[in-house]
Amino acid sequence: MPKRYEFHSRLSPEEIYIRLRAYAKPQKWDSCNEKTFYYKRLKKGFLLTYTGEWYGKRALPLWVQITEEKGGSLISGGFPVWGWAWQTAALFFGFTVLMTPIFGIPLRMYPMIITMLLLYVPICAGFWGWTGAAFDRKKRRAILEFIQTYLLE
Repeated sequence: MPKRYEFHSRLSPEEIYIRLRAYAKPQKWDSCNEKTFYYKRLKKGFLLTYTGEWYGKRALPLWVQITEEKGGSLISGGFPVWGWAWQTAALFFGFTVLMTPIFGIPLRMYPMIITMLLLYVPICAGFWGWTGAAFDRKKRRAILEFIQTYLLE
């Protein structure tokens, strides 16, 4: 179970989005500037990510949900490390299965390929989840400090 973070802000949800646009850049497919915060607006919240010191490498995003409460807003969310790892591994699995006909692999090889991938995907998910949890601590801390600095008031 990922750790959840909760912040109580005196700002309304609309004011939070205005500040988010002022201090972070909208995330696009080619967004990868050094030391930059990026956001992606969702229906009831946003994703917030940070590139850190390395150009082009983003950390796992903070999935944020904003709910209006008396006198402000509740900002809550977490870093879904294991969900991200499983999603990445599943995409790799699907890509491999879809690409095998293009490379001319016979249908009789599919059971072996799928069995190997079913063994390989959990290992990859575990590795990606562990490395994400271990090596992105500074970036996650920077994202949380961004919220405390700019979105709480």
